Amino acid sequence: MPILNRGPSSSANELLKDDLLGNVLFSFKLIGFLESAGWAAFLIYFPIYLESLGLSNFQIGMIVVAPTIISMFSGIIWGSFSDYLGRRKPFMIQSAIFASIFIFLTTLVSSFEWFLLLGLLKGLLMPVLEGLTVTSLFSLYDRSEMGRVFGSYAMWKSIGWAVSAMIAGALSQLLELRTALYLSSLMFILTFIAALGVPERAGDSSLARSKPLISLGPLKVSFETLRERRILFFLSASLPLYLAINAMMIFLPIYLKASGAAPILVGAIFTIPVFLEAPVFSITGKIADATGGKRILLISSSAAYFLLFMLIGSIRDPLLIFLAYSALDPVSWPPLFTASSALISQVLPPQKWATGQTLYRIWAWSLSPVFGSLIGGWISDVLGMPSMFILMSILSASSCALFTRIKES
Repeated sequence: MPILNRGPSSSANELLKDDLLGNVLFSFKLIGFLESAGWAAFLIYFPIYLESLGLSNFQIGMIVVAPTIISMFSGIIWGSFSDYLGRRKPFMIQSAIFASIFIFLTTLVSSFEWFLLLGLLKGLLMPVLEGLTVTSLFSLYDRSEMGRVFGSYAMWKSIGWAVSAMIAGALSQLLELRTALYLSSLMFILTFIAALGVPERAGDSSLARSKPLISLGPLKVSFETLRERRILFFLSASLPLYLAINAMMIFLPIYLKASGAAPILVGAIFTIPVFLEAPVFSITGKIADATGGKRILLISSSAAYFLLFMLIGSIRDPLLIFLAYSALDPVSWPPLFTASSALISQVLPPQKWATGQTLYRIWAWSLSPVFGSLIGGWISDVLGMPSMFILMSILSASSCALFTRIKES
């Protein structure tokens, strides 16, 4: 019976490690769910809330765009500072706390000047939480597992967005618009609490002990990341596609309304497909971990978007548009999001992951929306909205062609 007196076997150690990683992954899923829920309640209902206060469309646009422009620069600096210090958790906590504070403060003011000031402070002081979360998550796993763990994390982000959108809509309908902002602020408080439990590897802070805090180090990390040719090529190849996606997100509701769609159908088109995305993330994560899988996902995603934009521009019936969107969006967005996030950390060293992940998200959700809305609006005014969607399909096709030249290693 001496074998019973031995220490844990290697297989037992592996099982213990898997259990610990499983618990850690749950923490990241919870953060993804809460963060996405917070942004859904805010992004959907904040412009409507501003309009209810009597602000003009131009003022609403300024309030929305100003923090976006500021965050293009501040977000990269915060990400580079995180890489420079080798720390993720403090910046995740900072982002969640400031998001909750600023969103709550928007319920206490009513003038354009105060909203603009709060927006500028939000853009300046908030690191990009999702980029830091993904970086922290990837640091705990091997490169060969990044797609799988990201797919599991992103699945809960989709669920969080859909659930929050429905709850915020119900609260706004039953009580008042301000309650959607209260819900958003609460979600970020819970995100802050969840982030407190995120582990940080002991070696992550080695740079902080070997370098002075006041230096040009963070800027150097930014410049070195921007000079990485594979990152620059990926960002350039993806730009046409993200311009098209952001133009669609802005103008599709207007197009549906002009086509005679009922408000409930407009809301459903941005909610129901999100639930369908959830299981797709799990599948795309496994594909991303295979050899050449990220390139395959990028090509298939851009091809699916090409077909989606072409159908939207060709169809006039809102119900058929809803069916086309519900069928194609779940196989378009998960492959793009999973492959892009995994690719960034595949081609960069760990010391630049936070900068790279932040840069990708600023590129996709800060820079592209500004130019996508301008280009989409101009084309719609000149040629009409159906023609705009047709041209967006051409942009998607150009990204598809460029993605064939992506190198993963």
